[in-house]
Formats: sequence, structure tokens, C-alpha cells
Amino acid sequence: SEAVATQYRHKASGLNLERSLEVVRDAGAPTHPVLLLLAIPALLLLRTGCERRIYTGTVAWLFVMGAILSPLKPQLELDRLLVVLALVLAMPVAGLVWRMIEECRDRASLWRTACTCLILGFICVGPFCVSAISYNRTIEQYAFAEPEVDRLAAIIRENAGTGRTMFSGFVLHELSSGHLAPLTVFTGKPLLASSQVHNRWKYTDIIPKEFLARGPSGIYEYLSLMNVSLVVAHEQTGLDFFKKRSDDFEWIASAGKFAVFRYIHTPDSYFYTGSGKLLEFERDRVRLRITSKEAILKLHWYNWLRASDCSIASKNVSTELNFIKLSNCTPGTEIMIDSHSPLHRLLSN
Repeated sequence: SEAVATQYRHKASGLNLERSLEVVRDAGAPTHPVLLLLAIPALLLLRTGCERRIYTGTVAWLFVMGAILSPLKPQLELDRLLVVLALVLAMPVAGLVWRMIEECRDRASLWRTACTCLILGFICVGPFCVSAISYNRTIEQYAFAEPEVDRLAAIIRENAGTGRTMFSGFVLHELSSGHLAPLTVFTGKPLLASSQVHNRWKYTDIIPKEFLARGPSGIYEYLSLMNVSLVVAHEQTGLDFFKKRSDDFEWIASAGKFAVFRYIHTPDSYFYTGSGKLLEFERDRVRLRITSKEAILKLHWYNWLRASDCSIASKNVSTELNFIKLSNCTPGTEIMIDSHSPLHRLLSN
């Protein structure tokens, strides 16, 4: 698989005043000017006590995270918290604007009237100022799901069977300018992609390098280890690979740029060793029935997993694949594998 050069949205750096000012400038440019003009006065005029402490604390926390700490971990996109900051400021600023209108009405003066009219003028021209956003002419583009999303979900739902559906190569925003994650809900089927979370910032093939280095035989081994029944390809390299091997991959259908192939030699079992049957994949757990005292499952291991009625541990089946190992099981028992709560994981660390 050929590596594809990509551009990073931000480069990682240390605490950098110049970079922080750039982040604030970029976030402030599309922000309504009334929020920028009245944010500090609005906070100062909040009632003293709990209300002011909560608001000022929240504002300070969002600003520090979004402007100062975002260059440290650009992959977390903490600069987006400045958008949340603008939304939080909307309430106290609205209260201040209303107070200005009331004071202008009750105690009119040239100064009060001029300031109030200026603020109301900014508010009235606001919809025209954000027309570029409405027409999608800004740097941050938005998109709506196209018909190919529903079509691809239907193809996977009808053909995946009990195996996994693997997206070959690397997928970022190629599916209708969005991520693959919603497909797990739309299809109700287990999916495989380069990462299950938003943490890839350069081309990373889903198939580990140790398998790619062995050519087709390594790729076939990986597909069997991961119990893949469908392969979805969109890159020309992947499309050519699967089309040339029609004895192993049967073309089913296409949805937009994505072509779906059935892997003919899928083992159709999630048991690497031992025996049993996987009963159901749920969003946050897996149910299975085991008929042996121990087994190694074709499921990725994570430190926060737990199992009912079995001991659970990790098992390396290759250099880069770490599966779940169950032991001390009672044959014929239904096992539930899920994760400890976030609080438990935090305290245990």
C-alpha cells in the first residue's frame, strides 16, 4: 500500500505565545463582534457569588484549554473549545444588551443612545456577516450525508453475515466528507478501520506492516485473523488488488467511490483457539458461549476489559496483534465481555 502525504491541521509545539495568539485570532475572526466587545463587561456585571464564580471559572478554563494548551496536543483540536467559549458568553452578553436597552429607555442620554444603537446595529447586520458560512465559503466546510452513505450501510447490513467488514487502506473523510463511525450504528455490524477513534493524523494502513511485508499471503493471514467477511476499498491500489484476485474476493456492489468485496475464505469464527460461538456484538459489550476451558478470541485486547465467569488476559498472536485470552472457564457458560467504568479505570491508575 502506498503512503499518501497529508497535511496536518496544526503542528505540535510547546507553550508558545505567538501560536496561542494565532489560535485566538483564528477563533475570534468568525465570532460575532458583540460577543468580543461585551464579554468582559458582561462577566463583571454578573451578580456576585456562585453565578459569577461558575461563569468566570468556566470561561477561564475554556480559554486556557483552547488558546494556551491546544498547541501542546494539536490532535485533540482543543482550539474548538473557543467556539464553546463564545456560546457560553452569549448568555451574559445578551443580559448586558438587554440592560443597556432598559437604561437607554429609562435614562436616555446621547452617550447611552449612541452605544445602544451601535450594539443593536452590530446585531442587525450579524446575519449578513455570516452569509459566507451559510453558503459554505469558509475554511471550515460542512457537508450533509449523501445517498452513498445509506447505500453503503445497506450493502454491509445485507452481506456482512457474522464476520467483520474491513475498510482497506486509510479512510479519513472520504465517505461523504465524514467519518466511518456512524456506520456501526447504521449497519449493526462490527467494522474494522485504521483506528476506532479519531487519532490518526497521517496515512496509516489498517493492515499492520508485518503482514503487508509478506505480500498477498500476509494480507490473507490478517483477514483470517480478524475474521473478515467483507472488504470495502476506495483507493486505486486496494481496488486493483482485490479485482485481480476474483477467486478470493467476489465483487458485490459499489457505493460512490467505495467498492465492496466478499472474502470467500473467511473462517467465520471469532475463536483463534478453543471453541464456542459469539452470540452478539453490542455497542459496549460482547456476548459469547464458550465450550472449552480456555480460548483465545479474535478480539483486540484493552487493559480495561473484564469478563464474567472467566479469567481474562492478553495474548500476543503476532508482533502487532494482541488478542483476548479467556481461561478458567466453565464449558457451556455464556460469557459477557465489557469494560470497567471510566471512574474505575481512573482510580485504578
